[in-house]
Amino acid sequence: MSSERASVRRAIESRLYRGQILKTPGRGYPPISRKKFMVTEVGPRSIKVDKLRQTVISYAGVENAVSALCHVGGTAEIGGYNGWAKPGTFERFLQDARESQTRTATYVVPILVEAGVVEYVPRPGPKHIRLTKLFAETTT
Repeated sequence: MSSERASVRRAIESRLYRGQILKTPGRGYPPISRKKFMVTEVGPRSIKVDKLRQTVISYAGVENAVSALCHVGGTAEIGGYNGWAKPGTFERFLQDARESQTRTATYVVPILVEAGVVEYVPRPGPKHIRLTKLFAETTT
């Protein structure tokens, strides 16, 4: 396993806990319509939230999406769309990693922000994220 993959998983495991309340990214800048959700499980292979009908968010899928984000320069639109997301968005990276069009970026992104893996890019228009300096350096 690469240090990149281990470090994303470790970052999540070290900063998130069962019962933790996070907020979705919202729309616009500054963000509006942010909704609360709860982390219901932080397991050895995955994380679950109280939304998505307990869809399992595997570390492997998140790690693959973070690798894809790195390969496009470390910044991308979140792109939370119904159905298959637009190519090049973080939502699409997650969908491709899972081979499923289920939308999870709305919940995965705040998890990665809390873990210190990505940060929101403050600008008008569609919401974007970028790798934090630590993860941009360790995933290249």
